[in-house]
Amino acid sequence: MKKGIISILSLLFAMSILIIPGPSFACDICLLDSHDQMFIYSNMNVTPVVANAGEDVTVMVDVRNINGSAEETEVQLLINGEIADSRSVSLEAGEETTVTFIISEEEAGTYTIQIGYFLEELEIEDNSLPAPGIIFTLIAFMTITLFLYMKRTKS
Repeated sequence: MKKGIISILSLLFAMSILIIPGPSFACDICLLDSHDQMFIYSNMNVTPVVANAGEDVTVMVDVRNINGSAEETEVQLLINGEIADSRSVSLEAGEETTVTFIISEEEAGTYTIQIGYFLEELEIEDNSLPAPGIIFTLIAFMTITLFLYMKRTKS
């Protein structure tokens, strides 16, 4: 009988490894277990997902304490796998709060934003070039100026 129970438990454990998301997967609701403290992370949101270099980007996530007592947890924001910021959150049993981070990247490129198992891509664009409308206006102005200058020198 014990052998059968051990076999079933081993099978359940093996199956749980296959269905528990790892760091490279995103999920709608993620359960984080840290030193017997359990918190649910949900609704991660990155706004905007495309920003100019130096522009503020808001990253928010809901955190809920599902412990039977008040607990504290550290919510970490990772950018490209590196800890960029963290917030200590104290919640009563069953309480939920939204944790907000404001980030700003100076270099153009694609960044992976992660909180818990949530992953979002952030695209930072180089804003050093003027908008196409400004470039067109400058070219038109220079062309007209050159045309008028050439017309005046022929007269």
